[in-house]
Amino acid sequence: METPPNETMLVEGFVSIVENPLERVPSDVVPYHEKIFSSHDGAYEFYKSFAKAWGFSLRRQQTIGKEGDGNGTTRRYYVCHKDGHLTNKELFANKGERDRSSKRCNCGADMSIAKVMDYDISYWRVVTFVNLRNHDVLEPQVRFLPAYRNISESYKLHIQQFSKVGICVRDMMWLLEIERNLKPGELPFLDKDMYNFVCATNNANRDNDAHILLTKYKQIKYDFTVREDNRLEHIVWSHGSCSHAYEIFGDVVVFNTTYRSNGYSMPFGIWVGVNNHGDTCLFGCVLLRDERVQSFSWAMKTFLGLMNGTMSQTILTDQDLAHKVAIYKELPNTKHAFCIWHLLSKLSGWFSLFLCKRYNEFDTDFYKLYNHESIEDFEEGWHALVNKFTLHSNRHINNMWNLKEFWALPYLRSHFFTGMKTT
Repeated sequence: METPPNETMLVEGFVSIVENPLERVPSDVVPYHEKIFSSHDGAYEFYKSFAKAWGFSLRRQQTIGKEGDGNGTTRRYYVCHKDGHLTNKELFANKGERDRSSKRCNCGADMSIAKVMDYDISYWRVVTFVNLRNHDVLEPQVRFLPAYRNISESYKLHIQQFSKVGICVRDMMWLLEIERNLKPGELPFLDKDMYNFVCATNNANRDNDAHILLTKYKQIKYDFTVREDNRLEHIVWSHGSCSHAYEIFGDVVVFNTTYRSNGYSMPFGIWVGVNNHGDTCLFGCVLLRDERVQSFSWAMKTFLGLMNGTMSQTILTDQDLAHKVAIYKELPNTKHAFCIWHLLSKLSGWFSLFLCKRYNEFDTDFYKLYNHESIEDFEEGWHALVNKFTLHSNRHINNMWNLKEFWALPYLRSHFFTGMKTT
């Protein structure tokens, strides 16, 4: 018995739609048996358009034959993205795997095509087409399925332009929506797709980045080292204008590093200072492979060479012992001081639990002690502070005392820091 139009038929748990009750799919985009395509890619795109209109996605399941071997590929199978059986995945706690539920429910929607040779002309013909499904359609959420989230060439061009000027992915999405007059979420891809594309684009020429940097900018002074595998290890560079600024304002230098926060997973450091207007001026930059004393020593020595051997009067860094050792070795005539913000930001974590309700009192006394004018007053006040709060055996207090000449104001007042205390 024939099935009446616009009627749903249940077949062993599957739902077969004979005709589209919502009239979403024109008849000319519905696959059928013996339909002809000039290529297998054309067949795939045709079936994908049909699947998208029906609210499901698909994937390439199987091929018969191999290109370049005999008759080549002779048959291809395309199935619903939910085809296949649910499998129980064994989880290993020590691998930190996520327990993600499978999306497969043994859906029966599929299409297969076969290659036909007519003399010297080949084409592809639909052999089977089954529109049986046992799951709900995802209209209109179907566009969020991976098969339909495509970044077109025009979008890619815009994204690459945005990326070159440092625009973040969130702002790129916002700009493209405004440019195309789209509502939020109406772009044919997600922010994570854009992020993956930007990362892939940035990684494409990563092996040549150092060469591009050194050949594109002629006024850059630089020095570098390479590893045993002939890959870049460390590099220091400074633009001509930065070197000129150092000659004028290089009496006080701030050296600050970030911990592998760039795309190369390498510590990045900068030497900066302030000009006569109090504005920040850049002196030089460095990329290091690691944060060992030897690496910082090389960076300081190389930077000094690029600056014609002129040492600064003072240098300000964070509280890193590797910095301390490297500066002591390479800049023996430069007064080294620690950024006070790094020290003060740790006081609460070091002493609040130990002192409990007395911590606020300790904090007030410490700030008064820090701002003493003379070294004698500071040392006398320090011992009084330790006795008052019974901190004689506290390792943080002892470490601070041992490094007092690097952070306490009474020991730094006789040196020129242009009023800077932090990096």
